[in-house]
Amino acid sequence: MPRSQADEAVCPEIPEDFRYSKTPGSPVKDTPISKPGEGSKRWLDGRCERSNAREMRKWCVGPMPVQEFLETFLPAPLGVNGKRSMPSFKNAFNGVPTSPKDAQDIYSKLINSINGKKRCPSLIFADTSAQPKESMKPEICAYEETSLRALKQEKKQRIPAHLGFAELFIDVQKSKDRDPFQDPPRNSTSPRSEHNFFVEHKNKHERARVERRLGRIVAYAAEVCARQHRMFYFSVLITGTRARLVRWDRAGAIVTNSFDYRRTPKAFCTFLWRFGLANPAQRGYDPTVTVASKVEEKLFEEAITAHVALQLNISGEELKKAVSQHYQQDKVAKVDVVGEDNLGLPVTRQYLVSRPVMSPSSVTSRSTRGYWAVNVGSLKMAFLKDVWRIDTEKLEKEEKELVAMSDGVEVEQTEIEAGEKIVDQDEILNATRHEETGATGLVEDEAEEAEGDAVDPPEDFITNPQCTRTNEFVFAAWACSGGRQIKVSGYIHYRLLLKAVGYSLCEFKGTREMFEATHDAFEALLDAHTICDTLHRDVSLNNVILVRDPVTGRRRGILIDWEMSSTAVDGKATDHDIRGTWRFMSTDALSKCGDFCHTIQDDMESMLYIVLYCCVRWLPHSEVNILGGRMHNFFDHYLDEGNCTIVGGIGKTIQKYNRNFTDMFAFEDTHTQHWITKSYDYLAPPVAGFERSSGKWTPESFNELWVHTCQGPLPEHDRVERDVSYKRLNFEWESDMWLSTSRQSVKRAASDAFSSGNLTGEAPDKKRKRVR
Repeated sequence: MPRSQADEAVCPEIPEDFRYSKTPGSPVKDTPISKPGEGSKRWLDGRCERSNAREMRKWCVGPMPVQEFLETFLPAPLGVNGKRSMPSFKNAFNGVPTSPKDAQDIYSKLINSINGKKRCPSLIFADTSAQPKESMKPEICAYEETSLRALKQEKKQRIPAHLGFAELFIDVQKSKDRDPFQDPPRNSTSPRSEHNFFVEHKNKHERARVERRLGRIVAYAAEVCARQHRMFYFSVLITGTRARLVRWDRAGAIVTNSFDYRRTPKAFCTFLWRFGLANPAQRGYDPTVTVASKVEEKLFEEAITAHVALQLNISGEELKKAVSQHYQQDKVAKVDVVGEDNLGLPVTRQYLVSRPVMSPSSVTSRSTRGYWAVNVGSLKMAFLKDVWRIDTEKLEKEEKELVAMSDGVEVEQTEIEAGEKIVDQDEILNATRHEETGATGLVEDEAEEAEGDAVDPPEDFITNPQCTRTNEFVFAAWACSGGRQIKVSGYIHYRLLLKAVGYSLCEFKGTREMFEATHDAFEALLDAHTICDTLHRDVSLNNVILVRDPVTGRRRGILIDWEMSSTAVDGKATDHDIRGTWRFMSTDALSKCGDFCHTIQDDMESMLYIVLYCCVRWLPHSEVNILGGRMHNFFDHYLDEGNCTIVGGIGKTIQKYNRNFTDMFAFEDTHTQHWITKSYDYLAPPVAGFERSSGKWTPESFNELWVHTCQGPLPEHDRVERDVSYKRLNFEWESDMWLSTSRQSVKRAASDAFSSGNLTGEAPDKKRKRVR
């Protein structure tokens, strides 16, 4: 499939005769991302760089002693042939100048020193600094020889910085004063907890420069982890003649102390040597994801094509285009999901995947990938959710929630859906734990699939699941936390398989399908609450999918992703942590006021925002200037309160007072207009202000309104495509989106506006937050 110019700048086309990534059983490299054509351009926005740098302060741990780093994460290989002893490290990097004119003086000599003596066996280090302006360009990338041959472009000396194939990257700065980190003074007696590991420059320009560079390093790591299946990743930070080693995983990053690799090169030489001898899993590749064979790729393409045709009722070129969202030629991988058979014994099922419908957008956290998957043995379709879940007992595994609900939750959605369960037992593909270097997962347990696709898992799968390790060192004796609050959670790799394979709600065709599908999801939400005392807590646009019933032809809505759900006692969640997708969270959850506790009303409010978002973005209405900016301010805006605390929901809160957002739109369909108006009247009548005092914000009233709307003559093919991108405004909020810049809570800020009569949404210029 052709790539856009933005994508080619980072990931150039691979020659047809390139065979490495097509070798069955080898680690998967250059995996497709979910949005074709975006490429790494998505990481290079200036605001993203600053955000990356600020985020890293929360989850970066250091400085770890370099020797401890090596012994912990890259120990000496066992049984290495004596003839392949490490080259002498004496004067290994003396060719690197102590006073370079620029960074190129360093990395050109460094590359020669590494490659010349083969200090990193099996890898070749390349100068990848000369790239197009909008591309990822670490100064040095290490590639396997087969990858390097593919990346060399004809009649060009430079090698592109293709992070889909990079085994390791090195960021190079010309002097040590450009190091974004600072180690405690050697003879300091102050506690490490008081020392700030991050450099805080007094000069704002120097501070901004260091912040941008740090943000780019985070972006490099994020890009690698999006384009490769990784458990962890190594990189190196060079500043002049000093270096730091970095290990990234989904919990954060561990950074070593700074060491002079020119004067004392042993540590750096040892790292390079051990890294070169390491196998793919020791370098961080996920060994449960390997390249599929050509035969398997053909079977995958045929199964995907048939399912897309069923779901969308299309053919010809339109079908080929739709299939490309899930399949990319020569990019099919085979994923192991370890579970239990009918006797409770561990067994591995294998599924084929290609282009995900969602890709991770950051280094840390859940890093979810979602695939349309095909069982290797039965060729049945399933949805594979690959995620790093928080390793805590507070959250039940998602399959446990689904199995519990499947035993008793009835969904009386419409006559067509009468008697269906939220998650039918057939849609539960049996709970397991993916072991050794595997992930927790679900696998099908059907007898007819027992032959042909089941393989025995390694013996140590059960005892060693894939887990993050950064979280293990937060309280290490050497860790410095001064000036910041470190927030690092442990994550465990987890895979879930479901039979419901469809399209996100954002692919709806018209008003009727949108309202009926969201009502399906709402009824599932209610049944989970009333029958199983379960609250979803992450109701969002992408967690409602459309699946066509082959008998009726109707696409029904299914509510998915119950990972963040919680049991409820007296209507309140027993887990008091705040969960959800920011854009669709309730105002109470966003403002984090008082002793917040999630209730069914918060999930109902999220459903309201899903419908409102779909209506404003895709249904016919009176056009509004700067629609993208206004939607951003309403759904996505947040305030950084400091100390790792952010709050939001001001736009949603003000909407409860004066309807300033919804009043901007006059919808062509009167039933749509009525639904939005009545929903807000139930949620918070204007005369009642912020508090829910209408007495009608109840599941019964909300459901009755929805049923009445779905029974009306709704348009079926009235979807409108709009560009909701926007240039950043002079002020973060326009005059009709009032914003207080004080440190008051969101509720208090909104209440002040209400009591003062400032309900027009207008604020004095001095109270507007200026964008810099």
